[in-house]
Formats: sequence, structure tokens, C-alpha cells
Amino acid sequence: MADLVGTRLLVFRVGAVQCAVEASVVREIMSMLPTTRIPGARDQVAGVVNIRGRIVTLVDARKCLGQPQQDGDTTLVLLELGTRVVGLVVDEVVDLISTSGDTLAERDDLPGIEAVFVRAVGQHDEQSFALLDTDALLNPILPS
Repeated sequence: MADLVGTRLLVFRVGAVQCAVEASVVREIMSMLPTTRIPGARDQVAGVVNIRGRIVTLVDARKCLGQPQQDGDTTLVLLELGTRVVGLVVDEVVDLISTSGDTLAERDDLPGIEAVFVRAVGQHDEQSFALLDTDALLNPILPS
């Protein structure tokens, strides 16, 4: 994964698995906000919120990745994907890390996550994490 060496990643927990996204697409991390449900939206869409005058669609990462729903606080990770801002609802933000040559390996099966959503697998604090392919995860859910 030479193309990701030196890249900063935001590591977070979704259910029982740890995941990551490139920090360059993270716009903001915030506490969960009250949402407005969208009638007829896919089950993975948690609703929409107004963030400083901008309507943002929230996607529940647990439902996307097949993780069980849990009680407790969740965190909102705002991702800037091209011209679109999407809120990813996660259980907990773990860390911001920099990758090195031995941090990431080619996509592999990581228990609990479909391989199509995984760009690479890495290690942080002796725990595996999946570097998510945000396009594969979000494009089927959200309208263009």
C-alpha cells in the first residue's frame, strides 16, 4: 500500500470492529445531533441535520457494516467527499494516526466487515482496523 504511506488516518470504532478513513476527507468530529428522519430513505440513512445552515445526510455506519445497534453515545464524523458532505455515525473516535510502510496491508478479510468496503487492513495499538472505501460504502446508499 505504497500509495498510502505517510497518510494520516482517523481510527474509530463501529460496533465491535475498528475502522479508519483518510484524515484528509474528515471535515469535523462532533457529538451526535438530533436528526430528522427522511420518509422512504434507506435503512442505513439515520436522517438529516442542519449544521451551520447546511443540510447534511447522516449514515449509520453500524447498519452499513452489519454491526449490532448499541445503546450509548455516538459520534458524528463529517466527511467531505468531493462536493458532498456526509455525516458518518460511529460509536467512538479512537485516534488519529500516521501510516508507515508496515502499518497497512492489502485488503484482506477482517471479521465482521464485507471485503468490498475495505481498501486495506492495518494495525494500531495491537488491534486490527479496516481502512474503509468510502465510495463503496456510501455511493449505493446516497443519491448522486
